[in-house]
Amino acid sequence: MIVGVKFCGNCNPFIETPTLLKKLIAAAPDLEFRIISRTLSHWDVTLLLNACPAGCLKEKEYENPVVVSGLSVEHWDVEADELVQKVIAAIRRKLPAM
Repeated sequence: MIVGVKFCGNCNPFIETPTLLKKLIAAAPDLEFRIISRTLSHWDVTLLLNACPAGCLKEKEYENPVVVSGLSVEHWDVEADELVQKVIAAIRRKLPAM
């Protein structure tokens, strides 16, 4: 399954979103994380990585989104040491059934 990844502008980072993505890739080798670009024509889940709680990337603008905004996943606060596992769990909930 392909997870399309979109980064915010990172103007006020509470978390390091590039580091988070690296940890997600390592923790979920069965998922294919790809940066959303013009050459990426399809993905199953959209991962919106907002570095702060402002959440500049808005879920209504993307199909099947999982929203990370600082230390929150899908609008629920999480502890820093739980962030990777909570994001992966949210992604898996949005994946189409096989």
